[in-house]
Amino acid sequence: MNARDVAAYLRYRVAPASCANKPQEPGAPSPCDWILDLFRCRTPPPITIDAYAARLLGFCEQNEDGSVATGTLACILLERFAGNLARLSQQQDCGDEDSVTPLTVHRLYLTSLLVALKFLSDRPPAALGEEPKMLLRVMSVLGGVSAHELCQLELAFLSVLEFNLVVSPNEYSSFCVLNCLG
Repeated sequence: MNARDVAAYLRYRVAPASCANKPQEPGAPSPCDWILDLFRCRTPPPITIDAYAARLLGFCEQNEDGSVATGTLACILLERFAGNLARLSQQQDCGDEDSVTPLTVHRLYLTSLLVALKFLSDRPPAALGEEPKMLLRVMSVLGGVSAHELCQLELAFLSVLEFNLVVSPNEYSSFCVLNCLG
């Protein structure tokens, strides 16, 4: 997926703004609330999702490991995350809040793209040298979060995915067809 396709998918996937600011019920937060709170920005990000996706994918395209497949895999993983979190919410009676909202979409996409980059490569992109933590640092700067926060987001994201990142050819094709990517 190119930046335009990713931005179109993310705009389509974002829940209406009315779902983004549900008041928290008193008491201990559920695991679902805790996870969503990690991804939720306090205020709307100053950058549009179009510009954000273009900036992140622009970095990926500068490296030999950054390809159309990386952007597509990131969107598939984000969709899987949303589905798994919805199922978890139902099982634990956490409510029906959509996980992809205007306040979460930026951090969710950043995290899904980081995970996709790592999954598709056994090493950091060539332009970053051989230091494994360099990719995390660069992505955190591009994404506007600290490296520590991005580590937390990555772990939460992978936990919801149950560390299953494998996408079958059929799942990949279906996603592309459903999202008009040919």
